[in-house]
Amino acid sequence: MEENNVKHMIESRRVSLTFWRKLDHYFIVVFVLLTPLLTTYDLVQFYFFDSYDGESTPKELLYNYLWLIPAILLTIVQWRRLKLQEYKITANEDQIQEALIQTSQELGWRIKESSPEFIRAFRGWNLTASLGEMITIIPFQDSILINSICDPNKPSSIASFGMNKTNTRTFIINLYNIVNGTSILKPEEKYNKWSFRNNLFRLFAYPFCLGLILFAVFVALPDNQIGLGVAILTVPAIYFYTDLT
Repeated sequence: MEENNVKHMIESRRVSLTFWRKLDHYFIVVFVLLTPLLTTYDLVQFYFFDSYDGESTPKELLYNYLWLIPAILLTIVQWRRLKLQEYKITANEDQIQEALIQTSQELGWRIKESSPEFIRAFRGWNLTASLGEMITIIPFQDSILINSICDPNKPSSIASFGMNKTNTRTFIINLYNIVNGTSILKPEEKYNKWSFRNNLFRLFAYPFCLGLILFAVFVALPDNQIGLGVAILTVPAIYFYTDLT
C-alpha cells in the first residue's frame, strides 16, 4: 500500500478503494437507480419526441421515482461502511501481529499485506451466508483504525450477515486481551445469532417481510396510497438491515 494512500485514509478515517472496487461497493445503488433512469428516458420520449409507446401514463411513471428513496438510503449505508473505526489501544508491533495470527486462525483470514503501518486481510466464504470480507487495519499512534466490508473482489453484496462486526470485534478483543493479559469473551462466544431457534424464526419472518414488500409495490403504491406503502416498506427494511448487518 502506498504511503500517501495510507496517510489519506488516516486523515479521512475512511477506506480508500480503486475505481472498480468502489463501483462494486456501490453497485446496489446503481442497480436501484436503473428504474428512475429508465423512467426518465420514457418521459423524455413522451414529452420531447412523441415516441413513447408504453402502457403506463406519465403520472403513473412518476411513481417509479420513489426508488430514489432506497437509492439514497443505500448510498448513505454504503458510504458509512467505508468508515474506519477507531479504538484506543496502545499496542506494539509484536502484540498486533500476535492478535492478527490468532484472529486469522479463528476466522480464516488470509493476510494479503502486513507492515507496521498497514494491514490488509481477506476472509473467504466458508459455509457462512457472507461471500467474504476485506479487512483493513491501520495502527496509528495510540489507536487502532479498523474496517471490514464485503469483499469488493467478489460478486456485489450489501449484507455480510454479521461477519463485518465479527471481524472487527474479534481482532480488537484479541488485541485487548493480549495487551492487558485478560480473557474477555467475544460476543459470538456468548450468543449465537445463527442458532437453530433464530433460523427457525427467520423461516417465517423472511417470507412475511417479502410479502409486505410485494403488497406495498404492487398494491398500495399503484393505488396512490403512498403513505401506507412507504410505512409498509419501512418494516421489512428495518428488520433486514438489523438482521443482516
